Amino acid sequence: MLPEFESVQPFRHERWHEIESFSPNILVGYAFDLRRFAEKSRARELQVPSVDRAIFALTDCGSNPLADPLRDQLWHLFGVPIYELIIAPGCRLLAAECEAHDGWHLQDGVEAYLVRDHLIYDAPPLNGLHTGFTGQIDTAPCACGRPTVRLKNLAPHLPRPFERRIAAVA
Repeated sequence: MLPEFESVQPFRHERWHEIESFSPNILVGYAFDLRRFAEKSRARELQVPSVDRAIFALTDCGSNPLADPLRDQLWHLFGVPIYELIIAPGCRLLAAECEAHDGWHLQDGVEAYLVRDHLIYDAPPLNGLHTGFTGQIDTAPCACGRPTVRLKNLAPHLPRPFERRIAAVA
């Protein structure tokens, strides 16, 4: 069973000014929102000095992974590690970025495999689920010590032009 995020209540950007009063130690958000939050912090429109543990960037299956320039910007503003979480459909945590930043560790009980370079996963009781990514699966021991398989070199799966034409006809 994958951990779920469905009970988490996000702050809408109209209410970001209220975040200071909560003194959060971590930030969690999608890259788009984290970028906007960083811009407001840099402009001193938002001050959240309590963020002193980590920032977690959420990436939906099939979306672009967190870009290095944003990761660097967040590091310079907050001085905390940034980790990316891959979110499967249904608001479920599929994989979490390795503490050594060497890929994304699958959650316990999840298995992944490749079908024509497309990453597919089984999360019992569901099997054969598409991640929307291409990439590699690394089963070698990880420097961080976590024993789970890692996904590496993730990129959104873009269908070949021929496949797109067939889908359009269907």
